[in-house]
Amino acid sequence: MGPADASTSTPASEAVTARPVRFLYRVEYAVFRLAFGFFAALPLRLALHLGAWLGELFYLVDVRDRQVALFNLSIAFPEK
Repeated sequence: MGPADASTSTPASEAVTARPVRFLYRVEYAVFRLAFGFFAALPLRLALHLGAWLGELFYLVDVRDRQVALFNLSIAFPEK
């Protein structure tokens, strides 16, 4: 049986349609690329210090996600 076999073909009603990319996703991607380019242009030592500082800042500000992450880590590493 070849590729035209009826059991393997998908009816048009079940075919996955391509969804348009949302504007917000494009903005998110642009911000990511700008940040990536910014950090890539910095000297390594400065980029590491700035990244550590931003990580601590987000740790303090984003309480809800921090609690989820700590809970997930306690499940993954129960001995700690």
